[in-house]
Amino acid sequence: MKPPGSKKIVFCHGLDAGGVSTFYENLRKALAPHGYQLLRLGWLGWSAEPVPEDSDFILLNPGPGDDLPRRVRDLVRWVRDNDIQAVMVNNYNTTELTALPYLPPAVARIVVLHSLWRRTYWRVQAFLEYLDAIVVLTQRQQHILVKDYKVPAEKIRIIPHGLDLSRLGGGIGDGELKPPLVPGHPVSLLYLGRLEEGQKAVLQLPRIVWYLKKWGIPFLLSVIGDGPDRQRLERKFAKLGVAPDVKMLGAIPMEGVHELLAGKNYDIFLMPSRWEVQPFSLIEGMAAGLVPVVSLIDGITDPIISQGETGFLCPIDNPWAFANAVSKLVKEPELISRIGRAAQDRARRQFSLEAMGSCYGRLLAEVTTMPPRPVQDMESAKIKLHPAFRATWRTFLPDSLKMWIRLKVYQITGYEF
Repeated sequence: MKPPGSKKIVFCHGLDAGGVSTFYENLRKALAPHGYQLLRLGWLGWSAEPVPEDSDFILLNPGPGDDLPRRVRDLVRWVRDNDIQAVMVNNYNTTELTALPYLPPAVARIVVLHSLWRRTYWRVQAFLEYLDAIVVLTQRQQHILVKDYKVPAEKIRIIPHGLDLSRLGGGIGDGELKPPLVPGHPVSLLYLGRLEEGQKAVLQLPRIVWYLKKWGIPFLLSVIGDGPDRQRLERKFAKLGVAPDVKMLGAIPMEGVHELLAGKNYDIFLMPSRWEVQPFSLIEGMAAGLVPVVSLIDGITDPIISQGETGFLCPIDNPWAFANAVSKLVKEPELISRIGRAAQDRARRQFSLEAMGSCYGRLLAEVTTMPPRPVQDMESAKIKLHPAFRATWRTFLPDSLKMWIRLKVYQITGYEF
């Protein structure tokens, strides 16, 4: 039920258990104290995931076939009939972005960018005149939009993810950290994420711990997650002779992950990714007091981590540098406590729900009081797919080749392919 006096905001996204869904859950909690009720809207039958019985998802019927005009009209009518104050769309929502020109004139329009995907920026550029604000997570995204796509800086807001510490259990955010590492005891390492080589560079993990074994540093690496390269990863651990010191835990529900983090089971968080935007797992690891040893991704990880103060930043695809950072921490155990404390404080301060709610609250207060926007007549319009959504030659490439090209393009330009 709508709280008395609250304004209704709708966030449109697909049904998934990934980062976007976590973003919605956190934003819903963050906005409630500011007088906003956040709803989420999707399309019936568009996900392989079953809809939980207790889900708050509002699902519209997309109708038979690929009828974009019908979906756009149904969405606009739903927004109009339900007294929605603002529509927030994800960067890949075809129907929702297409509907922007036809929304009621008093409804604010916001797009939230969760990726560095090149077509993300094309779509923002294509629908720029219908957007009141563009929310990005990082300085890098803002720089690309302004420099390469000529988006006015005043339309862009940098609002980092907020972290719901209450979901992570009593051990996180309570000021307590894991006791200092006992000399000679194995250092406990954690990788948490998708087991995929192209972006996540998981095949660097065996080489990292191989160096540790070569240098006589005892360790235990826990790998939480699943993905297309799990078997390749397991084979490489075995080939390098480090498999006995690795626990492959598979995919674990987030509640279980939070319990493990709250239990202070780990010392160091490893993230060898080649690109990210703002990974929840890194922020949660820091909030748990783990020392992050992660890739230096320009404009992404360096605003979060101060070298040697709140963690260690290592060159991409350089397992020796990762292992050397871990070695430094093991040789100076007090660093694990000191840097873990600083990382925890940084995560709690910079990525709190309160900070997120305040930023979005100010943005919504601004855009929901703007003058009425010009609107196109939906009933007479010939609604069609914008070229920004049409398939390109990339669609027909094998996934392995596409990933290789994506990596090379990212290394040269800083864009996802």
